[in-house]
Amino acid sequence: ADLFKYVAGTESMPKGCAGKLKVTESDLVYQCAERSLTVPYNAITQMEFQPRVSKKIRKMKLAWVIKPTSAHSKHEGFFSVLYSDQGRTHAIILKVGNEAMRPYMAEIDLKTGRSIESRQD
Repeated sequence: ADLFKYVAGTESMPKGCAGKLKVTESDLVYQCAERSLTVPYNAITQMEFQPRVSKKIRKMKLAWVIKPTSAHSKHEGFFSVLYSDQGRTHAIILKVGNEAMRPYMAEIDLKTGRSIESRQD
């Protein structure tokens, strides 16, 4: 099932593009019908999973293709991944159900060696 939805970011992916997140040996891969996006773990600078996209990320002056909003969700959260590519910061923000995200958290922590900042409120 396509559990994740691309809702904001600096990549030219269709808004709301539903897809799967793959946690491979070296990369996070987001695959939706139209295209896929690969983020090497060593390029990741920050990850968060929150009921709304944090203000810190919303205020960043990035080359947003789709700007994140302050929308808040009860049963879903926003998984934000910031990463660096050729010296520039990129971002992808995926919306996913809290339950669906849970099994990914530990695996991503383990593979990336970084923790996901999360706050359930």
